[in-house]
Amino acid sequence: MPNHYLVDGYNVLHCTAAYKPMLRMGLETARDAFIDQLALFCANSQDSVTVVFDGSESLESNVTPFAGVPRLEVRYSPGKHSADTVIERLIYNAPERTRAVVVTRDRGLRELCQGMGAFSMAPESFLTTVREWESQTTQHVQTYHARRNIAAVEERLEPGQLKQLEEFKKRLGS
Repeated sequence: MPNHYLVDGYNVLHCTAAYKPMLRMGLETARDAFIDQLALFCANSQDSVTVVFDGSESLESNVTPFAGVPRLEVRYSPGKHSADTVIERLIYNAPERTRAVVVTRDRGLRELCQGMGAFSMAPESFLTTVREWESQTTQHVQTYHARRNIAAVEERLEPGQLKQLEEFKKRLGS
């Protein structure tokens, strides 16, 4: 059964080694790279992700379905509320809390959400899960292209050439 990850966005960016170099280039750069990585994850897995970033007083509650990725939602906390408050409320209102996984290093948020029936995950573990999906997807694509290229070569051979190739292959095997 698919999970629904609720990710404390800036917490993950600031506490993981993977994003520290990008943060030096700017918060927007790191945030955009993270959202892109989550979009690939959602597009290739059955899981959904709601990533919540701390907003500012100038932002109203902003919920953005990510373009073309139905299982990714990007939120910014409204007004003076924190991302933690938004995640707490999402867990409280979740119909299936046992499918919810809160991704943060914030101990208080983890414990509160676990008390409501959700699971929690360290940011590093979550990023490992995301990278494993990326790796599997890459392997599937490479296998597909390899099979397609083999089929394309065989389709271009004359029947006699294909028979010669099969005989040559048998000789190499023995």
